Amino acid sequence: MKGASAYTRNWGEQAVRTARPRPGPCLVERRFRWLEFPVVRRVAAGFGVVLGVGATRLADLVLAVSETAACAVCHGATSAVLRLWRDGSSVCCEVRGEPAPGLADLAGRGDGAQAMRLSLLRQVCDYVCVEADSSGVTVRVAITVAAPPLPG
Repeated sequence: MKGASAYTRNWGEQAVRTARPRPGPCLVERRFRWLEFPVVRRVAAGFGVVLGVGATRLADLVLAVSETAACAVCHGATSAVLRLWRDGSSVCCEVRGEPAPGLADLAGRGDGAQAMRLSLLRQVCDYVCVEADSSGVTVRVAITVAAPPLPG
């Protein structure tokens, strides 16, 4: 899968490795248009609050969702769909942007702003994947919001 990566986070003495997020029941789905990022951030913050995410990880979650949305629409898509769901101790986010000219190679290269967005996502998220083709751009991230339970 082009652009996929997994990262290890350390919660105390436990190392957590997040693989590709499992598709789960979508708890939030919202269509948004270019420049409606304040709405996207409010939706992400509300979702995190409902889940009881702590303040520090809530800020990371809102940042990750906002940058994921920007990645999906920054190259010409006029609208996109935001999906949020829970997968164990992680919140998963997927944004699908509409097709736009010149998207086929977005995952492999992009402008400086896109590279900075992806770098930032890789710093705060446990999983980042960008897929771009003629059907549009799909960006998926997963961010651990709670320490997993200690083994039995």
